[in-house]
Parts: sequence; structure tokens; C-alpha cells
Amino acid sequence: MDSYRTFVRTFLMLTVLPVWAIIAMNAYVDPLWYRGGNKFSGLNPSYQERIAKLNLFLKSAGSYDCIIFGGSTMATLNATLIKGHRCFNFSFAMGNIREFTLYAKYIKALGLSPSLIIVAVDRFAFTKQAVSTSDVLEEVVELKAPPSMVETYLSLNMLKFSWDRITLPMKGDRYYYDKDFKGVMSVATPFKPTQSIIDLWPNDPENCFQFLLKI
Repeated sequence: MDSYRTFVRTFLMLTVLPVWAIIAMNAYVDPLWYRGGNKFSGLNPSYQERIAKLNLFLKSAGSYDCIIFGGSTMATLNATLIKGHRCFNFSFAMGNIREFTLYAKYIKALGLSPSLIIVAVDRFAFTKQAVSTSDVLEEVVELKAPPSMVETYLSLNMLKFSWDRITLPMKGDRYYYDKDFKGVMSVATPFKPTQSIIDLWPNDPENCFQFLLKI
């Protein structure tokens, strides 16, 4: 009997405890925003922000009456600046119009009808990549819930990422999210144009538009 108990204890220590340790570590850093983000530093990387933002949105989806769609530039917009509404910023890197349409259908399938929807159209929207839907989450396309936290965080790859976020908080990230999930540029350099575009093309808006597409 004693040998059996010793076997059970050893088995639990070598299997169950490591599994829960992996889940606990990932849940503490929380790169996919299941539990309110990074408890270690309060800095949340723009890692797999599509699924991370979906997880965050679903926690209190019914409390938003405004949705913001856009690319990485729009991701740094402070949604609280839009007065009279509680907006959720659903912007992410390489976001495009077709993708936003699928997200809108997903939100509608939840029974939600936001009174205000803002769609940012940037230069990327006029490129061939902008019509792709290859980055769209399977959950969004199939109108289903994301995988559970335990299922997602029981991963050694996720554990490595969580460890990197502790030792190298924002390495390689152009922007990140603070503890309130507001987008912040990693390096914000003020843009100081030498000449106004309006001055360059005061009477020729078509050439102005073509110029902007080439920037």
C-alpha cells in the first residue's frame, strides 16, 4: 500500500504539477488576454492581437455601443476619447475591409447592434494584400467561441513566449498595449513635414491621391 501511495504521489508530481505550472505561468503573463492581461509588468505585447482582442471583447461584449476597426495605426487610438460612447478598438496589424466585415457579422451573431461603427481606411487598404482573408480567425469565420484558457495555455510554445515577455518585455514590438489595453507606440517620433500636401497640389487632388498611394 505504501509503495502504491508513493507511486501516486510521484506520478502527480511529475505530471499534474508541471502541467498546472505551465498553465499558471502563462495565465500570469496572459499574452492572449483571458484574465485581464500581463500581471507581471502591465505591458501587453501585440502578439496574436486578433485572438487576444476577441477574448477581451467577449468578456464584456454587451457593454460596448461602439466598435472601431482599423490597422496597426488605428490600434494606438485611445477609444475613450470618443465621447458619448463606450468603444472597443478592434484594430490590429494588417487589418482589412473584408476582415472587418467578417468581424461585424460575428458581432451581429452575438445579438449586438452597436450604434456607432468607425472604420479607418489607410494606405494599406488600396493594396492587393488588403483583400486577403487568410489571417481571419477560424472562430470569427465559423461564428464560434475561442478555445478555453486552459486549452490555449497548456503549451510549451506559449510558455516560452511568456518567459520572453518577462525577460525581454517589448523586444521587436512596434507598439504594445498598457494595463488598460490602450495602444502605445514603442518609439514615437514626431512627424514634422517640411511642406503641406495641400500646398503641393492645391488644384490637383487626383495627383495628390496617387502620390499618397506611392508613399
